[in-house]
Amino acid sequence: MRIIRGVSTLSVAALIGCASTQGSDEPAPPAPARETVRISATGATTTGMSSMEVSSTPNVGVVTLAAPIDRVWTELVAVYAALGIETSTVDRTNKIIGNTSLKTRRRLGTVNLTKYIDCGSTQGAPSAESYEVLVTIHSQLKSSTPNNTTVTTTFQSMGRPVSVSSEYRTCASTGALEKSIGDLLRTRLSM
Repeated sequence: MRIIRGVSTLSVAALIGCASTQGSDEPAPPAPARETVRISATGATTTGMSSMEVSSTPNVGVVTLAAPIDRVWTELVAVYAALGIETSTVDRTNKIIGNTSLKTRRRLGTVNLTKYIDCGSTQGAPSAESYEVLVTIHSQLKSSTPNNTTVTTTFQSMGRPVSVSSEYRTCASTGALEKSIGDLLRTRLSM
């Protein structure tokens, strides 16, 4: 039943992703992670194994702030540091900051990963508490007017158990990290 729920969730996410459009001047989003799901069936008339490939769609959070892009950039760099997000990409020219392969366990900064992601659960506990998690997160700034800046944050994560040899599996965003980035930016810009 858990596999069906996961596939349904991914299907809905894929449909939502297909409904959005991008302008030609925006960079293309990263390719969705692909995951193979194996389904075994045993019953009165059916026995066997089948597999299917699914892909996840990154979660995207967008916030528009009434502030110049250079000021928002300065505060965004500070927000990433405050949240404990190590950055491997800091592109001041294109106003992109983030990390494509941040490995973490249990926490991101001082916050439990279970606040930010859902990797399912095993033995009654959220898997994100015990998984090694690979996070991909980027925020990009765009400005349509001198005093308005749009912050687009793209977040994706995958996890795997550390106690057994296993492949990474897609985890879902709760939306909390994307919201925290926007909220912290608003707070810092109002000071």
